[in-house]
Amino acid sequence: MKSRQPVGRMGATRDVVDAVLYLTDAEFTTGVVLPVDGGASAGKW
Repeated sequence: MKSRQPVGRMGATRDVVDAVLYLTDAEFTTGVVLPVDGGASAGKW
C-alpha cells in the first residue's frame, strides 16, 4: 500500500496532529475542509 501513496508513505498520527495544530493557529481560516490524505484525493497521479 505504501508504494501506491502519492507521497510514498502511509499516513501517521502526527500528520493529523499537524493539520489540527495548523487549523487552531490559523485564525483567519474558517469553514475549510482540509484533506489530510497525502494527496490521494487529488485524483489519479
